[in-house]
Amino acid sequence: MELSGFSESEGNEVKKKEKMFSKRLTRTAISKRLALPTKKLSLFPPFDGGYEIELVVWDDDDDVRRQVRKFVCSIRKTGYPKPVFSRGWLDFVVAKGLTVGDTVTLYKKEDRTKLFGHVLCQSRYSIKVDRTAEASFGTATRRF
Repeated sequence: MELSGFSESEGNEVKKKEKMFSKRLTRTAISKRLALPTKKLSLFPPFDGGYEIELVVWDDDDDVRRQVRKFVCSIRKTGYPKPVFSRGWLDFVVAKGLTVGDTVTLYKKEDRTKLFGHVLCQSRYSIKVDRTAEASFGTATRRF
């Protein structure tokens, strides 16, 4: 069985992807940055004393065939960390035509590969967009 370019028969094990979080997009999220849940910060690669990391994320949308995106995840230098996707995020918003009310879900998958008797682990991240189907009728808004 072939998964993510790795074959299980070669001693590679692919863990099922797990949902990290879902966020409904706000005006700030589509115009500046995406605030991430602080309680999920431990699921990201370590910052190793720094304040930002680059995260490689696979685009899971059906209309885009596994395109790679790069987001910079940054935290505050003092006090409450408040993680956000900053650089790269707005390019994604524009490319996907995201609007207020759309939802993004970030997933993480651990790949374990045996190489010369050692087990190597690699985290892979992917993002999925769920669009809001809204239409305005007078003063009321209906969801389909």
